[in-house]
Amino acid sequence: MKQTAVEFLEDCFNRYWVVSKSDIIKAKEIEKQQIIDAYNNGQQIPPFEYAEQYYKETFKNKEEPIQEILENLENQLKKVIKEHPIDVNEDNYWRGVKIGLETAVEVIKFKVPNI
Repeated sequence: MKQTAVEFLEDCFNRYWVVSKSDIIKAKEIEKQQIIDAYNNGQQIPPFEYAEQYYKETFKNKEEPIQEILENLENQLKKVIKEHPIDVNEDNYWRGVKIGLETAVEVIKFKVPNI
């Protein structure tokens, strides 16, 4: 019997007392395959094409908001720099806005490296 995503993470934790980002990515891949397999096993139609579509429609959209947030932050940063080119380099409100946006972008890129 195949190992479930939860069992995989449990084994990682039991061995190393930590779960890394790569372990979480691997667990998500295992979970995706489990969902696709379960869907395929319950269908009488040509399986893989429909299973992949089912997975994307049901689960994939939950991962996309972070990409949208990152794009919005990057666009806001470009807008602030373009509209306030002098102010962003002086010690004032717009410099603080620029620093805040840059920090938010860097945190997202650090926390979600595959984005």
